[in-house]
Amino acid sequence: LSEQGELVWETVTSSIVFFPPVGAEPPVIAEDVCPQPTEGLTQLISLADGLCFLYPSELERDELFAATGITGGPTVEVPNFGPMRARMVPSLFGPADGMTPAELLETWVDAGLDPSSFEETTVGGAPAITYFDNRGPVGQIGAHIVADDRLYTMVANPYDHTLYPEQSAIIDQMWPVALESMAFFDPWR
Repeated sequence: LSEQGELVWETVTSSIVFFPPVGAEPPVIAEDVCPQPTEGLTQLISLADGLCFLYPSELERDELFAATGITGGPTVEVPNFGPMRARMVPSLFGPADGMTPAELLETWVDAGLDPSSFEETTVGGAPAITYFDNRGPVGQIGAHIVADDRLYTMVANPYDHTLYPEQSAIIDQMWPVALESMAFFDPWR
């Protein structure tokens, strides 16, 4: 194998050509875009999802959604679902394939999501739509965000001021803080 090894080595090393990269933009990294924690606010960075945000410090990380989930407040029993605390989970859903948040939500409308609750906005400089979703066992607020052709989703539940006032009040506290501070960067591969 010595002869063959030398042949492979010579062939590879004599054929390598170096050139400057074309069209390669430097990656956007968390350190460049993520908001810094301040008094009363904690920073969460998900390198795998390529997102970061702030949340009220009295809340805690959600063990069920360890990468990005935040939870807090008392536990309530949700019929047909089980015990639940106020919870918010933003995450990378996948490629947006050139579609807008509205286009991505069309299938959800077909499945019963009420488009009258849609509110177009921006999150971290990216186009987004926030909405109320009462199709499942528990009401929730949500967002579809398209940043750098990646779809990010965010949900918070249980969200019903009549049935779950304490949990809804916590969500009313954490939701705007997260949306206003959210930033996106290139996810680690």
